[in-house]
Amino acid sequence: MVKWGCLVLVSLSLMFTSMFFYLSYLSAADIDETYSKGSVYGFVFGMPKEVVYDKLPENLSSMGDHQNMYFVFISISKGLAKYLGSTENSKLMVQTRFLPNKDIFFADKDEWKIYFKGSFNDYILFRFSENKLHEIRRFRQAIESP
Repeated sequence: MVKWGCLVLVSLSLMFTSMFFYLSYLSAADIDETYSKGSVYGFVFGMPKEVVYDKLPENLSSMGDHQNMYFVFISISKGLAKYLGSTENSKLMVQTRFLPNKDIFFADKDEWKIYFKGSFNDYILFRFSENKLHEIRRFRQAIESP
């Protein structure tokens, strides 16, 4: 009987130790950083919005394994609402390709929040002031908080 008790105790100890190290790793992989000086991720603070937009595909793809899957929220127009089974002005997350277009979707916004792989726990936020890049916040959380 003592042998089984030791085996169970060792197994539980290994299981909890493994869980501890795995959770520690995930916690260490979290990012929550805000930048506002110099350059980061290939973007230089003070860049015009149009230049930032043009650099998004290349610079974001160099940030990690996102398979170039980037998502943004859009407001649903009255015309689209009935086709999407939604209400006018509700928000919908859609994938974006950052097509070269001078009439960009983001042009009138001073904040661009881009989600990697459509995850709420992995995004980059660009803030602009007077149409120039002012701040970047990078957020990644490996474990979803309750």
